[in-house]
Amino acid sequence: MANLSNYTEDLIATWLAGGAIAQLPTTLFLDLYSTMPDREAGTGGTSVISNLITGSTRLSLNNTANAFFVKSGSTIKNNEILITASASNSVNGIVGFAIWTLATGGAMLYSGNTTASTNVSAGQSIRFAPDAMVLTID
Repeated sequence: MANLSNYTEDLIATWLAGGAIAQLPTTLFLDLYSTMPDREAGTGGTSVISNLITGSTRLSLNNTANAFFVKSGSTIKNNEILITASASNSVNGIVGFAIWTLATGGAMLYSGNTTASTNVSAGQSIRFAPDAMVLTID
């Protein structure tokens, strides 16, 4: 289950109140965490994506025409996302993810936990199966 950040909740409230809403970027960014950021403010947390993929701050996801996320009713689900660790890097204790508007900084849109703490060895892949990241707006 994913959680909307204060930023995303504010965007929805602005739209419902008849205000202008910012256009969603065509690229979103996935980050992985060993300690999750604050679910509301998007602050803190321990990102491990740069330890997993050398030289990467967050993984770029094309957000156009159902490339990574698909809407069905009031639910948004991911298509498959495959991340391969650099040959020399490994990460222990991935506990969750967050989707961001920018590669560094930016606003956290939503976040969620993995079903179990995950370890990734050097050169190994971590896979988010289709529908692993589910966001239901109800």
